[in-house]
Amino acid sequence: MKISKIIIYKEPSVPKINLDKIKEFIFKEFRIKIEIRDNIFNKLDKNTCEKIASTRIINLKKSFEKHNPTVNEILIELENKDMSNKEEMALYDGIELSKIIKELFQKQKVIKTHYT
Repeated sequence: MKISKIIIYKEPSVPKINLDKIKEFIFKEFRIKIEIRDNIFNKLDKNTCEKIASTRIINLKKSFEKHNPTVNEILIELENKDMSNKEEMALYDGIELSKIIKELFQKQKVIKTHYT
């Protein structure tokens, strides 16, 4: 399988990572085009934030069940705050969250294809 391009997304919770150096290294070593894009979780609409909030794991002892998120849970997702320094953080079902992320990538690809 030949890789023609790698897309690296900015992640504000790990500011010490120098994406320009990573981009330079990958290109130098593998001669693959590298594109750095903004974090996909920036500027999400309310509907997407509601979907994300519904993937929160409520009870660790039970199989995942989607739930109707509270207004507060949706607002937390809309604010897109870095929660990595908090004692308590939300856990999300990885399978359900990956479906939403896939949708975001597909939307981004369609927008980039049609508007660039």
